[in-house]
Amino acid sequence: MWAYDNVYPLLEGKKLPLWVLEAVKNGYYRLDPSSVNMQEFADRIGRLFFRK
Repeated sequence: MWAYDNVYPLLEGKKLPLWVLEAVKNGYYRLDPSSVNMQEFADRIGRLFFRK
């Protein structure tokens, strides 16, 4: 539900490269289910696109 509420509206109507989807999927599958923190995950994924 988190992604549906927070991410999908930002992507509506946009075409994304396959590597973006694969990076998010692979990162998600590597999460430790016992200590998932979606905000940290979102921050990590965001750094793929907004490097300082």
